[in-house]
Amino acid sequence: MSEYADEVAKTGVFADPRIIYDLTTDEIGLTIQGKNAREKELQRAENIRIGTVCAGIYNQHRSKASAKIWKWNDFFPERDLREKRSDDELQDRAKKIMEMFNRGGKCR
Repeated sequence: MSEYADEVAKTGVFADPRIIYDLTTDEIGLTIQGKNAREKELQRAENIRIGTVCAGIYNQHRSKASAKIWKWNDFFPERDLREKRSDDELQDRAKKIMEMFNRGGKCR
Protein backbone atom coordinates (compact mmCIF):
# COMPACT_ATOMS: atom_id res chain seq x y z
CA MET A 1 0.00 0.00 0.00
CA SER A 2 1.06 3.56 -0.50
CA GLU A 3 1.82 5.85 2.42
CA TYR A 4 -1.57 7.48 2.01
CA ALA A 5 -3.37 4.13 1.95
CA ASP A 6 -1.46 3.08 5.10
CA GLU A 7 -2.71 6.18 6.91
CA VAL A 8 -6.26 5.54 5.70
CA ALA A 9 -6.07 1.95 6.94
CA LYS A 10 -5.11 3.18 10.43
CA THR A 11 -7.70 5.92 10.74
CA GLY A 12 -10.41 5.07 8.21
CA VAL A 13 -10.46 8.73 7.17
CA PHE A 14 -10.05 9.85 3.57
CA ALA A 15 -8.69 13.32 2.84
CA ASP A 16 -9.64 12.67 -0.80
CA PRO A 17 -12.55 10.22 -1.25
CA ARG A 18 -11.40 9.42 -4.80
CA ILE A 19 -8.62 7.26 -3.34
CA ILE A 20 -11.16 4.47 -2.76
CA TYR A 21 -11.18 3.74 -6.50
CA ASP A 22 -7.47 2.88 -6.34
CA LEU A 23 -7.77 0.51 -3.38
CA THR A 24 -7.89 -3.26 -3.65
CA THR A 25 -10.51 -5.25 -1.76
CA ASP A 26 -7.93 -6.11 0.93
CA GLU A 27 -7.06 -2.44 1.35
CA ILE A 28 -10.76 -1.56 1.59
CA GLY A 29 -11.12 -4.19 4.32
CA LEU A 30 -8.18 -2.68 6.22
CA THR A 31 -9.72 0.77 5.83
CA ILE A 32 -13.01 -0.43 7.32
CA GLN A 33 -11.13 -2.02 10.23
CA GLY A 34 -9.23 1.23 10.78
CA LYS A 35 -12.44 3.25 10.77
CA ASN A 36 -14.09 0.85 13.21
CA ALA A 37 -11.05 1.00 15.54
CA ARG A 38 -11.07 4.82 15.42
CA GLU A 39 -14.81 4.96 16.17
CA LYS A 40 -14.32 2.63 19.13
CA GLU A 41 -11.51 4.86 20.48
CA LEU A 42 -13.70 7.96 20.13
CA GLN A 43 -16.63 6.23 21.86
CA ARG A 44 -14.39 5.12 24.73
CA ALA A 45 -13.00 8.65 25.14
CA GLU A 46 -16.53 10.04 25.22
CA ASN A 47 -17.57 7.45 27.82
CA ILE A 48 -14.59 8.38 30.00
CA ARG A 49 -15.44 12.08 29.83
CA ILE A 50 -19.13 11.61 30.57
CA GLY A 51 -18.50 8.95 33.23
CA THR A 52 -16.01 11.20 34.99
CA VAL A 53 -18.54 14.03 35.14
CA CYS A 54 -21.26 11.67 36.42
CA ALA A 55 -18.92 10.19 39.03
CA GLY A 56 -17.88 13.65 40.20
CA ILE A 57 -21.48 14.75 40.66
CA TYR A 58 -22.46 11.53 42.41
CA ASN A 59 -19.42 11.51 44.69
CA GLN A 60 -19.99 15.12 45.69
CA HIS A 61 -23.45 14.24 47.01
CA ARG A 62 -22.57 11.05 48.90
CA SER A 63 -24.47 10.83 52.18
CA LYS A 64 -21.77 9.02 54.18
CA ALA A 65 -18.01 9.27 54.08
CA SER A 66 -17.90 5.47 54.02
CA ALA A 67 -20.10 5.24 50.90
CA LYS A 68 -18.54 3.90 47.76
CA ILE A 69 -16.53 6.33 45.68
CA TRP A 70 -17.65 5.90 42.09
CA LYS A 71 -15.36 6.02 39.05
CA TRP A 72 -16.18 6.58 35.37
CA ASN A 73 -16.17 2.87 34.58
CA ASP A 74 -18.91 2.25 37.15
CA PHE A 75 -21.20 4.10 34.74
CA PHE A 76 -19.65 2.70 31.54
CA PRO A 77 -18.20 -0.78 32.09
CA GLU A 78 -15.75 -1.91 29.40
CA ARG A 79 -17.50 -4.03 26.79
CA ASP A 80 -17.93 -4.28 23.03
CA LEU A 81 -20.34 -1.52 22.02
CA ARG A 82 -21.26 -2.81 18.56
CA GLU A 83 -23.64 -5.61 17.77
CA LYS A 84 -22.18 -8.71 16.18
CA ARG A 85 -23.39 -9.36 12.64
CA SER A 86 -23.62 -12.69 10.93
CA ASP A 87 -21.50 -13.52 7.89
CA ASP A 88 -24.62 -13.52 5.71
CA GLU A 89 -25.54 -9.97 6.79
CA LEU A 90 -22.02 -8.77 6.06
CA GLN A 91 -21.99 -10.45 2.63
CA ASP A 92 -25.36 -8.90 1.73
CA ARG A 93 -24.07 -5.47 2.75
CA ALA A 94 -20.90 -5.97 0.67
CA LYS A 95 -23.00 -6.93 -2.38
CA LYS A 96 -25.10 -3.77 -2.00
CA ILE A 97 -21.94 -1.65 -1.82
CA MET A 98 -20.53 -3.33 -4.94
CA GLU A 99 -23.82 -2.74 -6.79
CA MET A 100 -23.64 0.93 -5.84
CA PHE A 101 -20.14 1.25 -7.31
CA ASN A 102 -21.15 -0.65 -10.45
CA ARG A 103 -23.94 1.89 -11.07
CA GLY A 104 -21.44 4.74 -11.04
CA GLY A 105 -21.88 5.51 -7.36
CA LYS A 106 -25.56 6.45 -7.60
CA CYS A 107 -27.90 5.08 -4.98
CA ARG A 108 -31.53 4.33 -5.71
